[in-house]
Amino acid sequence: MSEILLTQMQYAKHRGVTQPAVSVWIKSGKLAAALVPGKRKNQYKINRDIADTILDQVTPYGEAKARREHFLALQAELDYHERLDELIDAFQAEKEAARVAKLVRDEIFKLPGKLSKVLVAESDSNKCYWILYDELEDTLRQLGQEII
Repeated sequence: MSEILLTQMQYAKHRGVTQPAVSVWIKSGKLAAALVPGKRKNQYKINRDIADTILDQVTPYGEAKARREHFLALQAELDYHERLDELIDAFQAEKEAARVAKLVRDEIFKLPGKLSKVLVAESDSNKCYWILYDELEDTLRQLGQEII
């Protein structure tokens, strides 16, 4: 199998990157195993197959480019929704959720004090059930109106 030797510019075109990017890879030592000495001092050709294998093991360029494009698309979508005022601040949402949870908890804890005398006087368990049910339903309905 014959070696395919390329200049930095040719290899950059092959990878779909700029020549300075290839130069950075060479200077960083990433492509050291793929360099073949040229005719002049400090002149090298790049063995295409070896260089591709090395770079694909580090981070496949296409994969990295796809991840970058995906991130940019997500960022653009986020910016779009932010401009439409469809997003809320996470801290404010957590703060509001905590406030609502405390309000619900406090109202439910008030029920035993409100119902204890009524339930003690009632001997029919079915009536006790409906008294509790109705009071819970009223309390939750009122909370729903307060919250919204």
